[in-house]
This record gives sequence, C-alpha cells and structure tokens, in this order.
Amino acid sequence: MERKRQAAAAPELGIVEQTLHRWRKAHRDSKLSGASRNSKPITAEQIEFSKVCAENARLEREVEILMARGHPEKATAYFAMELL
Repeated sequence: MERKRQAAAAPELGIVEQTLHRWRKAHRDSKLSGASRNSKPITAEQIEFSKVCAENARLEREVEILMARGHPEKATAYFAMELL
C-alpha cells in the first residue's frame, strides 16, 4: 500500500519515485538536512524547470523502451499521437 502512494505522489511533485524514496529514507534515518540559513528560496521558474526535467526523463525512458524492442516506427507513432 505504501509503495502505491509513493508511486502516485512522486509525479504530482514533479519528481521520479526513486528521488522520493531516497528523501523518505533520509528523513526516516534522520539524515535529511533542511535548507541552510544562507540558501535562497526556490523560485517558480526553478520548480517548473524541475518538473520539465522530470517529464523529459520519463519520455526518454519511454523512447528507450520502444527503441529497445526494435520498433522505432512504433516509437515515432506513439509520440506523434501524444502531440495531436
């Protein structure tokens, strides 16, 4: 049950599940450090950039999977459909 909630929460946060898992583990082990006093607040642009990077990584994984199966034409068709 816990794994399903983590898997659902990660994309909502714009991060991959593995990152969320590491953060939770670090918090559980009391190794998660908060922002330092000298750190700047995160801007909306930085948050959006992080989400775009996560989405790009997801799409790259999908392309790799489709290409690895030996069907580059299916990869092209799959992503063309998403653009329409």
